[in-house]
Amino acid sequence: MKLHLTLIGLLALLLLSGCGKTELLPSEDDPEFTPVPDADIPEGYFVVTFSGFSPDSRAAINDTTSRVQSLRYILYKSTGEFVKERLVFSKNGTSTQWPLAAQKDTLPKGSYRAVFLGNTEKTQFPYATSSAAVNYKDILLNYTTTYSNARIALPNAEFRNNSEYYWANVTFSDVSPTPYILLQRIIGMMNVHRNVVDAQDALNKLVNNIVTQIGYKNIIQNTAQGLLTTEIKNIVGSRVDGITIGLLGGIDAIVNPIVANLIQPVTDTLYNRLLKQLVNQIGTTLGANENQNGLLGVLGELLNPWEFSQAHTAIVTINDFPKTIDFNLNVTDKYTGLHNFRYDFVNNTFFAQKCLYIKGFSSLFDIRKINVIKKGLLSGVVFDGIVDSPLLLNGAFIDINDPLSYNVPANRRYKADYSLLDLGLKSYTQQTDGNHSLSVTVQLTEIANINGILGGLPILNTILNLVLSPIKNITISVPLNLPLLGVDNLKLSGGWSTPTSY
Repeated sequence: MKLHLTLIGLLALLLLSGCGKTELLPSEDDPEFTPVPDADIPEGYFVVTFSGFSPDSRAAINDTTSRVQSLRYILYKSTGEFVKERLVFSKNGTSTQWPLAAQKDTLPKGSYRAVFLGNTEKTQFPYATSSAAVNYKDILLNYTTTYSNARIALPNAEFRNNSEYYWANVTFSDVSPTPYILLQRIIGMMNVHRNVVDAQDALNKLVNNIVTQIGYKNIIQNTAQGLLTTEIKNIVGSRVDGITIGLLGGIDAIVNPIVANLIQPVTDTLYNRLLKQLVNQIGTTLGANENQNGLLGVLGELLNPWEFSQAHTAIVTINDFPKTIDFNLNVTDKYTGLHNFRYDFVNNTFFAQKCLYIKGFSSLFDIRKINVIKKGLLSGVVFDGIVDSPLLLNGAFIDINDPLSYNVPANRRYKADYSLLDLGLKSYTQQTDGNHSLSVTVQLTEIANINGILGGLPILNTILNLVLSPIKNITISVPLNLPLLGVDNLKLSGGWSTPTSY
């Protein structure tokens, strides 16, 4: 939601005497306040009154809040020359009652521009480095020269809820001496988080991809068909006399219908057994001989690395992230190309999982990848060094390499979720070294309704009693070579949801 802070007056009234002496007068909420009579205003001067006003349907704050911890007033001539500045207030974590009381300033007659900036004091953004525990970086740049030269810089520490920049920009003159002030937040945010992956769903995707990509069902069917044909021919040839075989049209005329009726239930049974054995094999490879329940736990940890307590900090690679803006809020400089920015994870009641708050000036947030590390990196937000190996986290799916790009306007909050789309293998090449294989086996007596399948074939009516029992005792075993199932060969595919405001 867009946030506005109304200022009913911001500046203490300054009475400028002819000799240049400055006297601070009380504001209108002071019980001792007495309006300055027009006769007491020096010749050639006028009094400007800054008062609050909400220009649109979004209500201004009329309450106590700590969101603005400092407020600075900067005055320029209408031609752009710097006149003066004043730190209106600076808090230390405490709250302020809004709107502020009306305040005034006495100025030489003429036309002016006033800029009010909240939370732009550099002391609000301390950061640590290996050489110093506390460091500060200037936020306001070149602002005491001219209006067009003034810049607001991205801090080298993360924005918090009570340190996001606020801004108001008004013109006034002795002819129009009552400007309205509305502070607006000028920082946008992209809230990114990673949805928890359901381990059972991921396992189903992995197994399905393996059997589909390799074509195990076809392999099983083709192998089983050849084995069935050979075994049944041997039984018919040894159990049925040649004259009967001839009368029935030959051995192929007898065997082929039997195989045709058996191949589908045999294939289905072997395929279902492969699925179970494949899960066990994955459990052996990934989880040190875990059964399916144990494997789900292993996969859950593997695929949800951000939820570990060690996942403390993210190094986010962003392309052309805005670095400075002018007092008209136009981007004037960028961190050109790819740069790394450091953000700590936060726990947000809006999501069940950890989040990253990526905040900056209104612009395209072009996020290229997110790397997650342990606690211990001392540098500020901008980090273009190499992460020391002790800070790296183990795991194939710690980082996100799928880009996320979205135009984030000032004073708006957006969220984007990263979700599992698929889990498969980088390579499905079957290994032939004998160390990556299994066999699926079935005895035909285990096939459901085997008696009905065979008894329903007209060609077997005269010889059924001769071949039924031997056929039911046939055992079909299909050897299968497996691909590599280790973590290094796993491939996770994910994707970002379309960012939405909240």
